[in-house]
Amino acid sequence: MDYQWSKYLSNKLGKPVTSIKSVHGGDISDAFCIFSQSDQFFLKVNTRSFLSNFQSEGNSLLFLRAKSSLKVPNVLHSGVYQEHAFLVLEFIKSSQPNSVFWQNLGVGLAELHQNHSSEFGHFEDNFIGSLNQKNTDSLSWQSFYDTSRLSPLFKIGFDLGMFNNEDSRNLQTLIKHIPSICPNEAASLIHGDLWSGNMLCSNNSAYLIDPSISYAHREMDIAMTKLFGGFDALFYGAYQDTFPLEADFESRKEIYQLYYLLVHAILFHGGYIQTVKNILGKF
Repeated sequence: MDYQWSKYLSNKLGKPVTSIKSVHGGDISDAFCIFSQSDQFFLKVNTRSFLSNFQSEGNSLLFLRAKSSLKVPNVLHSGVYQEHAFLVLEFIKSSQPNSVFWQNLGVGLAELHQNHSSEFGHFEDNFIGSLNQKNTDSLSWQSFYDTSRLSPLFKIGFDLGMFNNEDSRNLQTLIKHIPSICPNEAASLIHGDLWSGNMLCSNNSAYLIDPSISYAHREMDIAMTKLFGGFDALFYGAYQDTFPLEADFESRKEIYQLYYLLVHAILFHGGYIQTVKNILGKF
């Protein structure tokens, strides 16, 4: 990044920026580490139209900070400069996860999920990846999962030619069965996109990043952790000891994973499309 960015960010942060270096930061935005003489900061940059995504991310991190015993990076600034949207966060120096970290993460997530609401949804819509995520309030999990999660993404995939009328009929059948398959639980505050790339370990402390929060079924988070290989067994043990899941979670895990697979099908195509079709065909 050029001198003008360094000068602009120096003014925003109130301290001279000595350098800005590219770092690994995900598939959607460019990521950088901002260096000053005494501090480091994390910078995400995307096109100007991405500003609402960054503002939503900042709002969600602040909301989690107020509700969770788990840590989240401090939100410092967001805005537009040189036709690019940006978000500046606290820089978290990561370390290798160990047994203490996995237990802390399990307990912390279970405690997060004990934040309940009388309705499913959230006070604002947000994003999952680069996709819009509706959070329209609903009194039932079936209605919320249908109208704010599955159906909007399925329509995108259908319009793109990924799915056909048979898949549509299978989706409607699945939605009808949700009350008899999913537990009758209160809406819990969830991270919403909890895979290994969206949590960090720093000195055994667990940090949550890139949230897609809502009040939903807490099994959404647990199902997402299992989608790409799963977390350490100590995590699941600590969660169960703190806030046990209803029996037979594994038998309904794919129903919760379906939303995330639809996200991946739309963003990345490939085998995710057939995996969605296979799950829909089971119902």
